[in-house]
Amino acid sequence: MDETFWSIVEASRDASDGSLEDQAEQLGDALVDLDVDQVIAFDAAFTEASRGIYRWEHWGAASVMLGWVSDDSFTDFRSWVIAQGRTTYERFRVDPDSIVDAGLDDQEELGAAENYAAVAAMVFEDLSGAEIWDVLPEREGVEFQEEPAGVRFEESADVMAERYPRLTAVYGPLTLEPKDPVRNDR
Repeated sequence: MDETFWSIVEASRDASDGSLEDQAEQLGDALVDLDVDQVIAFDAAFTEASRGIYRWEHWGAASVMLGWVSDDSFTDFRSWVIAQGRTTYERFRVDPDSIVDAGLDDQEELGAAENYAAVAAMVFEDLSGAEIWDVLPEREGVEFQEEPAGVRFEESADVMAERYPRLTAVYGPLTLEPKDPVRNDR
């Protein structure tokens, strides 16, 4: 499903008006044309992609961008990264500081990312008449219970500025309060 997964994500992005809300609608339109097993495979691939960036170094990058990031906000952030497409996702997976190029402008985009992550489950319900969790009780969603992989980041503005210089230049130093607006370069 990997190639198909990323093709669907990128097609939804290309067909959208640039907003993540519209991208979620486009994703729903694409998934409704699939059979139930393909929707389940898409949902599993989404979870796998989210797990691939469930690491402390990625949480640190999100924290520099957004200020204090809860586990729920980090889940939404990972969904936002996935929605940016394969190239952005792969670059971020290897170099968390590279997410600066995707240009997150405000916290509102993360709320739309939560909806984007739920599209496959909603389409599954529309197609099957059942909730995905009832049919697949062992299904793992994108909110993981264990600690992220890697080494926890140090909550120091200086350490984080050294680790994420590009993000710090655009979004300002790490703060322990949410940033609004998130960017300091405009």
